Amino acid sequence: MESWDGIDIFEWRTVVGLLNYKCWHFAQLFEQAVVNGLTALATLNPGTHLDLAASLYSAVNKNILSLKNSNPVTKPYPVPDPLDAIHNTIFFGQRPWRIGYSGLAPANVEEDAVTAILHRLVVNYDGVISLLNAAMAQFKKYGCFRMYRKGLIEKGDVYYSSGDLLKALQLWITVVRERVPPTVRQEILRKAASAAYCIASIKDYVWSCVQLMASMPAIEDGFRAVLSSIPPPPPFSQSDMTHEQLTQYRLNWEKVLAERQYFSIQCSQLDLFVKVEASFLEEDIVKQDAKVAVRVSMNSSATNAISLSAVVVECDVERRKRSVVMADTAPLLQSYRKNITLEPQGKTSIIVVFDLSTANILKDQILWISRVCLELGDRHSKMFGQLDFNFDFPPLLTSTHLKSTFGSSALRIVASDGGLIADMSTTKVDCLVAEVAAATIMLKNTSGHRITNVRLDFKRNEQLSTEAVAVLFVDDNDELRSELTVAGPQIAETEELVSIPVRFSAQLVGNIDLELEISYQLPNENVRRTGRIHLFITAREPLTVNSSILSVNGLPLISILNYNDHVIKADISANANIIITRVEWLLADVVSPVGSESCARITEDCLTMGEEISYCCAVTINSAEEDVETPLGRLAVEWKRTDGVSTVRSVVPLCRVPLLQCPISIKGNLLDPRAATVRSPIRVAYSIRNHSKQAIELTTAFDLGDMFMFCGEKRKTFFLLPYAVHSIIVVVMALTAGRLPFPKIALKSPEISDDTLQHTIRSLPANLFVLVDSIITYNWVF
Repeated sequence: MESWDGIDIFEWRTVVGLLNYKCWHFAQLFEQAVVNGLTALATLNPGTHLDLAASLYSAVNKNILSLKNSNPVTKPYPVPDPLDAIHNTIFFGQRPWRIGYSGLAPANVEEDAVTAILHRLVVNYDGVISLLNAAMAQFKKYGCFRMYRKGLIEKGDVYYSSGDLLKALQLWITVVRERVPPTVRQEILRKAASAAYCIASIKDYVWSCVQLMASMPAIEDGFRAVLSSIPPPPPFSQSDMTHEQLTQYRLNWEKVLAERQYFSIQCSQLDLFVKVEASFLEEDIVKQDAKVAVRVSMNSSATNAISLSAVVVECDVERRKRSVVMADTAPLLQSYRKNITLEPQGKTSIIVVFDLSTANILKDQILWISRVCLELGDRHSKMFGQLDFNFDFPPLLTSTHLKSTFGSSALRIVASDGGLIADMSTTKVDCLVAEVAAATIMLKNTSGHRITNVRLDFKRNEQLSTEAVAVLFVDDNDELRSELTVAGPQIAETEELVSIPVRFSAQLVGNIDLELEISYQLPNENVRRTGRIHLFITAREPLTVNSSILSVNGLPLISILNYNDHVIKADISANANIIITRVEWLLADVVSPVGSESCARITEDCLTMGEEISYCCAVTINSAEEDVETPLGRLAVEWKRTDGVSTVRSVVPLCRVPLLQCPISIKGNLLDPRAATVRSPIRVAYSIRNHSKQAIELTTAFDLGDMFMFCGEKRKTFFLLPYAVHSIIVVVMALTAGRLPFPKIALKSPEISDDTLQHTIRSLPANLFVLVDSIITYNWVF
């Protein structure tokens, strides 16, 4: 909107007109500022000011309409025109007919001025709609969709006030289909019902009634009247309309209802007086020729019983996967129940049965309930309508529930079992990854004949599930095979149960669906009859390993220091009752065990489900100087079930940790640990190694506190040559016994930061145990 001309009210220089014009003008300035670089938001943009201008404009229209209704114009326009001098006013608010007067004009002039104003005041709905269109364009531009919907509601109100009920109804229906608050939706539905009643639109009136019946029981009378082809009562107060208007509305309804009428309302995204639930009363898997039952539950909030001529239920598969070409509107399966009565404020349930053999459904297709239709009235009567609940997409509101509290929402179609029915409890197996698991599949002969040469086959190229490649079968020679053939019993009598053992090993975690082929022969037949069964495998990890890195003193670290000793800790948590028989550290190339530390350990640790055990390995890191992170390697765990015989080897990766570079390393130890007694000399040796190609200047210092007496150089500066080792031996004397801190050494170097040197010192032992004295002999006398 770039011009104010053409939508002006009586005079913009009036108080309301000035405010209205200011809002419009500020919106134009705001838009120009945005063009010049100002940022506009969804909550602050030119549309907010245009919407305010429209609100002021609408308020003026209401005041003008109220004024004209209370003061009808009976006199002609006065001559001369008392408003001719409007452009000669001196100050804001001056009345043009009072120019030249210090007070009121003569009584006849004042009366003519009022008459002229009443003639010139005109309700202008087009001006409000123009402002609302401009505001909605701004809201849409800046993504303020809630305000955009508010504009649609206000625009519908203006059309309703102007008498264009059809446009108002279309706008309100559009808004109700969006996600609006319930209170706002109810108010719009009341106005929509009034508009639909005034224009005698049956579909729109019923559309409003079925949504209002839950909160406005009085609207139910109008709904029942329409179904009976009787003009409904007005949904508004009769005092709001004249008697002539009410009479005309009734005549319009009688004319419409005299003809045959049909309506269909899509209810999937509406909140109706009836809530619909639908589910299969079967397992998740059914055969191609099975009969399946569907339970439809309808919970009505109406105050009286509602009669339905039929309830139609349709099932379908994905249309692009249909085995036969059908129109998109044609259902694959359809069933119905006639003459159903919805109990008032209660739940009504029905069951319909589908025969899958009548439809050409392929195996491994998914069958779901696609549609539930409630039919109102008779197809051959004057009034017939349908409430359609489409389940092809999830509902926005609560009127439809595909998944009920019982049953299943979809069924997977599998091949016919060919006369051998598998016991479902024997086709579901839980196992651990990599173990050799066993399943005994029980089959029942339902063919009605004696059968021979039963055989079970697994063919990898016929599997539709991609997870099937993660299962290997174990033959009689304990070798892994990608395919399987197991011979069953030679003879099986009618109704006899036969068992076929299957051994397999799952290589991945998850749910795996295997399709197995069952075949057999009947007497006097050379051709084998076949069927399909499914084996469902749930594989889970046998154990969970969490690895971490510790210092030599057992403190957890988030990073490791190159050329220093550390401890790798692996926490193993059992997900089943297992026995760990062997643990082996498969260390990375840059990681090596400390001293004679063994990388393998033979154990017999028994773990119950949820129990945890820890294993540690002392290692030294020798990584390249440019590395910032290093892998630690892998951990191989050999385990078996507590009641099992075969052992499984599981290899899991260890964590990767950040690497800190330091060109030197330090180690400390006691030359004679037996001399660590109170007031005895204790010789402590420190070994400092240079791992770089450069000479490093180091300064060492000791600060032993009050626990030791010290003998040696407390401070010393020296150069550590490339790849050289410098030893420092000091003598200390403990003044008390017990667990004392290990004599610490402080390092300083101009080439190495203090933080890095502090990390290096942490590789020294943390404590020193000092005994009271040497062994004391006691003579016991009895």
